[in-house]
Amino acid sequence: MNKHLFLIGFMASGKSTIGKQLSTLLNQPFIDTDLLLEQRAQQNLKDFMIESGEISFRLLEREVLKEVIDSQLKSVVATGGGLPCFEGNTKLLLENGILIFIDTPEEVLFNRLLNDDSRPLIENLNETELKKYISVKLAERRPFYEQANIRITGNKSITEICSEIQDKLELIKS
Repeated sequence: MNKHLFLIGFMASGKSTIGKQLSTLLNQPFIDTDLLLEQRAQQNLKDFMIESGEISFRLLEREVLKEVIDSQLKSVVATGGGLPCFEGNTKLLLENGILIFIDTPEEVLFNRLLNDDSRPLIENLNETELKKYISVKLAERRPFYEQANIRITGNKSITEICSEIQDKLELIKS
C-alpha cells in the first residue's frame, strides 16, 4: 500500500488499538497523532488542552497531521477523534491516504468512556451528560467521518475488525 491509512472515529472507538495491530499485519509503521501531539507540546493532552485551550490544540493537531503526511514513510495512523472535523482536515486526509472510519455504537463508546478521567472534554460529566455529549458530538462529527473510503463497525473483536479492513483494502487495490 503506497498511501497512509488514517483511522478516524469518535474518542474510544478503538483507533489506537486497531491501528497497532493493523500496522503489524500490514508491516507498516504505526503513528498515533495524539502521542505526537504530546511530544510536540511536551505535556499530556489533558494538561495542554486545559492550559492552551481547544483552538491551540486543534492548530497543533493540524501541524502534526501535516508532518505525518509529509513523511515519506507510509504508515497506519490513528487520529484524534475530532481531527477530521477541523481546519479542512478531512480533505487533507482524503488527498493523502485512505480513510477508515471505525463506527462504534454509542452504547459501546459510553461504556468505554465512563470513568475515563484522561479526556478533558468529558472528565467532569455525569452519566446523563456523558450520554448526551456522545450523542450530540457524534451527530456533529458523523458527516466528516462518513466521507471515509472504508467504514467498519467497531463493536467486534480487534482481530475481526483488522481482517475486515484488510479485505476492504484488497477491494480498493483491485
